[in-house]
Amino acid sequence: MMQRTTRWRILFVLSAIAWISMISGCGGAKQSLISDGSLTAIRLPPPRTQGGMPLMEALKERKSERDFSPTPLPDQVLSNLLWAGFGINRPESGRRTAPSAMNWQETDIYVFTEKGAYLYDAKENVLLPVAAGDHRAETGSMIQPFVKKAPVNLVYVVDAAKTGMMGKIALSTADRDMFSDTAVGFISQNVYLYCTSEGLSTVVRGMVDREAVRSRLQLRPEQRVILAQSVGYPADQEAKPAPELKQLSDGKYPGEAQYEDLVYRVSVEIKNHRIDQVEIVDIGSDEYRDEAAAIARSVVSRQQMDVDAVSGATPASRAVLKAVEDALAKAAKSR
Repeated sequence: MMQRTTRWRILFVLSAIAWISMISGCGGAKQSLISDGSLTAIRLPPPRTQGGMPLMEALKERKSERDFSPTPLPDQVLSNLLWAGFGINRPESGRRTAPSAMNWQETDIYVFTEKGAYLYDAKENVLLPVAAGDHRAETGSMIQPFVKKAPVNLVYVVDAAKTGMMGKIALSTADRDMFSDTAVGFISQNVYLYCTSEGLSTVVRGMVDREAVRSRLQLRPEQRVILAQSVGYPADQEAKPAPELKQLSDGKYPGEAQYEDLVYRVSVEIKNHRIDQVEIVDIGSDEYRDEAAAIARSVVSRQQMDVDAVSGATPASRAVLKAVEDALAKAAKSR
């Protein structure tokens, strides 16, 4: 009887600790602005959580790349990227796309761009301003010059304050840190798979100027800089105008391209040496129709053929772009 009572007491204490940990671990100090006020928050558009490359194909193609185009990532791509990494995929519970021990959610993602450093607020889907200015070089080392060119460098920071009583008392520091470091690894892999799916280049890095980053972000003692990850378009993928529009005659031109077992067909209308309209004639499936229409609008709006660099096209919707290119090639031949 005594053994049973003792066992129940131990279970009660552990449950209490876990409950306290869950409550106290949801906090963490607020990040304050460390700039002159010239940096403002960026309200990201809702992430697009459908489409993309099939998982097995993404795993097959996943790789590290260190050559980047300086082309900035559009807000929509940034929203998708951060959601894939560690966004909220179950709004009713606030749980995330990557696991963390006891749901601590102790990893913060800082986003370094040419304009400044921001903190990703997953709940509000907003980038909170932290430090104005271009500090991308600080996220790497002297032997990683590409970090200054990559449009985005993510820095993963673990906040031990978010692990609550369980992380501070019930676990050893080594065990707690092991759990947290593993959680960062999950987030990094999510980013890898998203980048593979979207045709982006990325590389995760352990070589970070941690003291410079700590100072720049004014991190607290319980916050640790774990890894950084550079993200951008491939070096050879630059945004460029639609080819030779000024040489094309007015008219409607058909184009087509294949995606998996589907054939995408479009009709491109040229007026006054501009792409006036891109009509989606047939894509063989209603599943991708919204994506196809979005890419068609982007082509008309931006008069640019490298839509990936401005709208984050999925593999399916890239077929629309290829179909448009086919139509313009036919227009060029008809001169």
